[in-house]
Amino acid sequence: MDETFLCHCEQLIEADTGCGVSDFLAKVNGAHAVHKCLGPCTNVWIAGALAVRCKTCQQSNTSAICIDCFRNGCHEGHDFCIYASPAGGACDC
Repeated sequence: MDETFLCHCEQLIEADTGCGVSDFLAKVNGAHAVHKCLGPCTNVWIAGALAVRCKTCQQSNTSAICIDCFRNGCHEGHDFCIYASPAGGACDC
């Protein structure tokens, strides 16, 4: 893979999350272990569909999960909001 592309991806992750790539991947792996997630659900939604932003779990300010993943996850006591997605999106579980 092109080194320039990988460097650009690392810069985007660091800018969006405020942490390095290794820390970001550790957070993602930790979240999957805590919520017993088997992997990404691949749900995609259109504008107007309900989605969830769990501020306790999110990896960035734009992270969102589908309603199914929210219901199947453990978010009791978390800071979250359910919203109508203005432009659609994909699940970040």
